[in-house]
Amino acid sequence: MVTSLSNINEFIKLAGLAQIALAIGSLVIPQILGWKSELPKVRPLIKQIFWTYAAYIFAINLSFGFVSVCCYRELSNGSRRAMLLNGFIAVYLISRVAIQFLYFDRSDFPAGTSAITKLPAPPFLPNDITSFTTHSN
Repeated sequence: MVTSLSNINEFIKLAGLAQIALAIGSLVIPQILGWKSELPKVRPLIKQIFWTYAAYIFAINLSFGFVSVCCYRELSNGSRRAMLLNGFIAVYLISRVAIQFLYFDRSDFPAGTSAITKLPAPPFLPNDITSFTTHSN
């Protein structure tokens, strides 16, 4: 039991470090996707909402990482609070990855970049993922 709890604690710390790396890595996304040239095309309110959401996402990713690195024992103690927080983090991250790979249209990703977002969709999905959201007349 001690060995498996130790493994869980190490996994939680590693996941936290990965989450922090993801948050830090996300700071280059505006440059890669050319937000500076794209955002002036939208109304000021849309731009403000966009930056607010980007800041929330960054803060959440960074916070989940620090909570996992600093409070790994508390996250693995089996308490109701730990289970709820772990569940929330899992739902958030699974949703984030699902949206990234199943919803985002990666066809116009900037040429010459090699990022994880350019990985092909899983083979069980159609080539044009937008077929899930478009309707034909």
